[in-house]
Amino acid sequence: MGEITQRGLIDGSAGDHDDGPANAPDSLDDLKALVASGRVEFPDRMRQIGTYAFRHPHEVAFLSIQELAKVTETSPSSVHRFAKMVGFSDYGALRKLFQRHIAGLLRDN
Repeated sequence: MGEITQRGLIDGSAGDHDDGPANAPDSLDDLKALVASGRVEFPDRMRQIGTYAFRHPHEVAFLSIQELAKVTETSPSSVHRFAKMVGFSDYGALRKLFQRHIAGLLRDN
């Protein structure tokens, strides 16, 4: 899996805070496409969370919000805001997307 190299997660641009897209992505590929599109600007803490999530999807599928905050050196409220920014109601809904991704990989093997 390649690194996401869109403006908001990699180059350090933060821009104005956006409330996120109207609908949550249906798959990890859809989430990556949303991030790569540049439609959502990611402040530094959100970038840390997103970068970690794409590099470690197997971990994100099972980490609690507190655990993800700890490994990304952010806060649970930042993790929650990241989930909301990309269209989910909360971190639990985002984590389910990662769980579905992992389940799909297991089915394919």
